[in-house]
Amino acid sequence: MADNDWDQTDQDQPAEAPRTVPADEAQLQSWIAAIVDQDQSALERLYDCLVEQVYGLALRITGRAQIAEEVAQDTFWQVWRQAPRFDPARGSVRAWVMTMARSRALDALRQLDSKQTELEEETLAALAAPAAQRPADLLGAVQQGHILHAALAQLERYRGSCWPWHSSEA
Repeated sequence: MADNDWDQTDQDQPAEAPRTVPADEAQLQSWIAAIVDQDQSALERLYDCLVEQVYGLALRITGRAQIAEEVAQDTFWQVWRQAPRFDPARGSVRAWVMTMARSRALDALRQLDSKQTELEEETLAALAAPAAQRPADLLGAVQQGHILHAALAQLERYRGSCWPWHSSEA
């Protein structure tokens, strides 16, 4: 194998995706100002700079990757809508975005908890219902009744032949 073959193989390897785009506070504030003017490329740059931190925070809070992705998306959508409200006198852009991400993640966690609570309440209510009112029990009883009636019908056909000691005259 020639030396050039090794170089070609190295070029075929995918390059690592860039992690975060470093930016100082002045740059972050300039992107927010551009977002106020509906500059989508500024939102893209802000996203590239902060998405890993937003996603990481959301993942730590929710513990679920899919929900963390949704939180990150919702956070940057909120940045797009609320950019005019950013006040540099109250804090940094990074803190503002991370506060939104934290709030979104906690909201997502509450929604999960309420859905689980609703399911648990439905389960408990079904278990607390009398057996005759539970659909599964009713279905089982009907099925067992059909089986019993079918077996009795079979026995009825053999009534006189199988049991000579039993007579219908008695």
